[in-house]
Amino acid sequence: MAPSYFPLRWESTGDQWWYATPIDLAAANGLYDLVTELLHQDTNNLIKLTSLRRIRRLETVWDDDESQFQDVAKCRSYVARKLLFECEETGTGKNSLINGGYGGWLLYTAASAGDLEFVHELLRRDSLLVFGEGEYGVTDMLYAAARSKNFEDWLPVTASRKAKWWYSAFHNITAMVGAGVLTLPYAMSKMGWGPGAVILLLSWIITLFTLWQMVEMHEMVPGVRFDRYHELGQHAFGEKLGLYIIVPQQLLVEVGTCIAYMVTGGKSMKKVQETLCPTCTRIRTSYWIVIFSSINFVLCQCPSFNSISAVSLAAAVMSIAYSTIAWVASLQKGVQPGVDYSYNAHSTIDGVFYFFVAMGEVAFSYAGHNVVLEIQATIPSTPENPSKKAMWKGVVVAYIGVAFCYLPVAFVGYYVFGNTVDDNILITLERPPWLIAAANIFVVIHVVGGYQVFSMPVFDMIETFLVKQIKLPPCFILRFCARTIFVAMTMIIGICIPFFGSLLGFLGGFAFAPTSYFIPCIIWLKLYKPKRFGLSWIINWTCIVLGTLLMILAPIGSLRQIIIQFKDYKFFS
Repeated sequence: MAPSYFPLRWESTGDQWWYATPIDLAAANGLYDLVTELLHQDTNNLIKLTSLRRIRRLETVWDDDESQFQDVAKCRSYVARKLLFECEETGTGKNSLINGGYGGWLLYTAASAGDLEFVHELLRRDSLLVFGEGEYGVTDMLYAAARSKNFEDWLPVTASRKAKWWYSAFHNITAMVGAGVLTLPYAMSKMGWGPGAVILLLSWIITLFTLWQMVEMHEMVPGVRFDRYHELGQHAFGEKLGLYIIVPQQLLVEVGTCIAYMVTGGKSMKKVQETLCPTCTRIRTSYWIVIFSSINFVLCQCPSFNSISAVSLAAAVMSIAYSTIAWVASLQKGVQPGVDYSYNAHSTIDGVFYFFVAMGEVAFSYAGHNVVLEIQATIPSTPENPSKKAMWKGVVVAYIGVAFCYLPVAFVGYYVFGNTVDDNILITLERPPWLIAAANIFVVIHVVGGYQVFSMPVFDMIETFLVKQIKLPPCFILRFCARTIFVAMTMIIGICIPFFGSLLGFLGGFAFAPTSYFIPCIIWLKLYKPKRFGLSWIINWTCIVLGTLLMILAPIGSLRQIIIQFKDYKFFS
């Protein structure tokens, strides 16, 4: 977060006083318009802004309180880059700022912020800048590079910023269209045509709106990128409170989804064997989970988000493929004789609680918000072409894909089978065996990619904690051990607790609904402060009320289901 204050003076050696001028404050906060205004009023401010001696004094202040001034270097780099582009001489290809001898300051500023794109741009213009210019020597450039927060370049979320807009599309499809899409016909059977259709469509609209908000807020502060959900939360609610609000819920969603995918992957592999070879010896689900986890033990060592792009693309294609198989095969089967669309609960109370459970299953289908800022962090950004343009294009394509998967599966599956549909429509279909086996293979491939997408932000948090708090050196050994332990943990929990899916429905109600449905709206209201009772204010509060109801009601149904079925659960089954 950019500093909200800046010291006006501090004492140097002897009797000399040093002063932080208004242009220092403006640049430290990334206030480019104010910087240019001050330069127009007094061109001597440029000397103050670019003086190495002054910058070194300022750096001592920043280093005294890193939590307060952690983004100063990024803000100054943002201002420097804007000044560079502002000083282009039209038609000549020359730049008056570099020609004026300020290239050394530009490179020092870019290197201090660890802004590799800016560094490459400057060296492309003048490769000799690496040796320094004016009062900035080569040793100063090395010092600036050493000061930069290059630890960010090691973390999986920010290691690579070369993603294209279509990366955003398939990452979001992989994150959003989980195996939970196959439960939507069952959810419809518990809600009925009217309420089910309204809740499904309303969820699509609300979550698209809140996703747009998060994309917009990624770079709402000039020169600063909120690369992680909790960073945006910290900007809105404060350093500590933001962590307490966002991190537990985000971890619950991401770790819980990884465990659920462990179980789903193992069960789908088991279903493939039973479908293709019904006479073969049955293998316990726990063994299949171990087999599935062995794939993730290998893939989890991919260093960054962009390094799993091929896996995520395959997962996105597979999710669309098995969703298409589900609804096309249902249409091919035709409406079943005596199909019944009435509620099949034993009592009104049962029907109400089943309705709550179904709402939770719909909420579980929209968990992609928990990784959206981390996905956007992989896209390059410049003042002329901010990352939100490419990101939003990818999100729109992804949500068209989500609609193509969710709506036909939910409506066609319920239309064909009515209230007799199973909680996994592939089980209801049964035949032809080869098609059901193919769909389950597609599910396995998808949850492998989904596991990687949801685990990458968790790896980012773990590795940040180990390096910044435990003071371990960032290296391959640390990454290998931390990620292997995480995958093993999710595998063991998936094996030990066969009812984790129901438990996730209970716990997830407290996290899936807030992080996807209304926390973005609360942050938006707090940061942008729209006019009271205006359109934006009304829409955001509507989303908050509906999301809160979902957060309260969905866990109630899941908790009742766990209590009723607990007597039949067997650990290590």
